[in-house]
Amino acid sequence: ILLRQNKSRQNDHGLYRIDSESGDETLIAESDEDVVQWITGRNGDLVGCIRALKTNELQLERFDKGVWHILQTWTPEENVTSIGLTPDNTGLWLLSNRGRRTMALVRFDLSTGKEALVLQDAGADIEEVLISPETGKLLFAWSNPDYPKFHVLDPSLKIHMDILNPKTPAGIKILGMDRSEQL
Repeated sequence: ILLRQNKSRQNDHGLYRIDSESGDETLIAESDEDVVQWITGRNGDLVGCIRALKTNELQLERFDKGVWHILQTWTPEENVTSIGLTPDNTGLWLLSNRGRRTMALVRFDLSTGKEALVLQDAGADIEEVLISPETGKLLFAWSNPDYPKFHVLDPSLKIHMDILNPKTPAGIKILGMDRSEQL
């Protein structure tokens, strides 16, 4: 179990690994309240973080072999949230409004620092994305321009959602699926 908690100092909101059987805690990384989001891999390894700078910018950093590397910085007018690692672990799925009016789903390449647009709704932010916890594969996304809008990102699930998706505007929420990721 990975947990962000205030342990040793008043302003320390470090990332800790908690052994679920023994309760033992191990500090993985320290933060002076500037980390707004820790980014971890599907196996529980620390990948990086999004840090709030004193200039009101957001900075994406990668943690590699005990060293932090700055990958990208977003201006105060821009926003970014990490959704998770791509299936091949070479990129991150991000929600970002860089260069656009609304939040879009992008793939951020960890080696080049480039964003590639995956999904955008010109009328509204992409508000939520569901990815496979097992594989990192994109499954679904939601936006809400006037009425809830549901986006199927995995073609193998489209046939199931065509049956469930109403023909009139309505919200759909995926509450769960089995490990094979079938609804």
